[in-house]
Amino acid sequence: MAARDLEMGHQPHPLLHCLVIDTEHGGRVGVLRAVAPDVDDIRLEPIFRVPEAPPVAWLQEERGGKEWTTPLTAIGEVPGAHTTPGTPREHSVDAGGREGADRV
Repeated sequence: MAARDLEMGHQPHPLLHCLVIDTEHGGRVGVLRAVAPDVDDIRLEPIFRVPEAPPVAWLQEERGGKEWTTPLTAIGEVPGAHTTPGTPREHSVDAGGREGADRV
């Protein structure tokens, strides 16, 4: 069964917004920001359909910075970093529309 599409190819994942370890990149740790297709072509025009590419994990260092992608099979839970299932999370966006840290 295919994962439920949240919007423009983004898919749910049990570790979304949690710290994960990326075994593909030497054990680098980051926050799982999204599970979505990765495409190589950068377009300036609007995108009207989901890219036909497999989903990958989009990660970002806990304190922000440049995102990177890795295969979904390369991510794993950081022990003690996953929130209890059902714990509500706040999401903040500053006045400029930039995302802030997710908080429990």
